[in-house]
Amino acid sequence: AYNCIALITKNLCGKLNTLLALGGHISPLDNLELASHLSYAFTSDWDDWKEPEKGNGNSINSDMYIAADLRGAWTGFENIQLELHSKFTYGFLLGKNDLEKEGANFLTTWNALGGSYSISDSMQVKLVSTVNYSTRALRKEVWNSLQFSIKPAFRYYLAEKAYAQVGINYTITEGWGKDSTGKDYTGTRVMNIAVPVSISVEL
Repeated sequence: AYNCIALITKNLCGKLNTLLALGGHISPLDNLELASHLSYAFTSDWDDWKEPEKGNGNSINSDMYIAADLRGAWTGFENIQLELHSKFTYGFLLGKNDLEKEGANFLTTWNALGGSYSISDSMQVKLVSTVNYSTRALRKEVWNSLQFSIKPAFRYYLAEKAYAQVGINYTITEGWGKDSTGKDYTGTRVMNIAVPVSISVEL
């Protein structure tokens, strides 16, 4: 059942901040756990709501965010654990200025699917794959980004709360959109490969 509810509203020096959050987790099956977190946030500086004047330098600080965080874990297979994690955020920029009287909006999503297999009590292999997408739109300008990554890794437990890990991170990112005139700009593609090595000790 849901077990976390929060409503916070502050009005300080002409700024209004409101946060509403609801979250919790359930276990519908013995080996399945689901969790979610929903939130709404609104922030405003009263000056942002004044009609813009040419060259007054007003900035768009008023904004509203709606976000959802969903997670799931399955441990029904021997020595195997599967996890799914997704986050979604949609936002509006609501203030006014002399550049963007209509404000802007954006959407971001982050999705990860991961799994691990315990070869023995001291050895474990892991695999995580992520897909991230974001878009931001003004009146004519639009920015889009799509990123995919895959991260295999091998972990060796030196002790109960200490391990060494080595992996390979491969990431590819593409960007595209429109400029201030509404024309498509040249898309971009960036690929990265890293070999992270880490040692973790929990005290």
